Amino acid sequence: MTAKTDRTWELPKRFWIMRMTWSALLFAHWPVEPRILAPQLPKGLMLDTRDGERRVGIGNAISEGHRVVYYPHLLVHPDYFRCF
Repeated sequence: MTAKTDRTWELPKRFWIMRMTWSALLFAHWPVEPRILAPQLPKGLMLDTRDGERRVGIGNAISEGHRVVYYPHLLVHPDYFRCF
């Protein structure tokens, strides 16, 4: 890869099997009082905490350009045509 990037880690040495592009990312979290949130949960599900707080989160993203880059097992697997 010769293009400039903001990646702060090295590219993997092995083959890539999939590629996609993510855009319009949103991850938002709000602290919520346990007494408000607990009654909304199904029975048996307990609230988890982080640093003593309970939070509600929402995430949204658009992913585009999905394609298989390299996956030879899919192309040559002997049982592939037996599935049809």
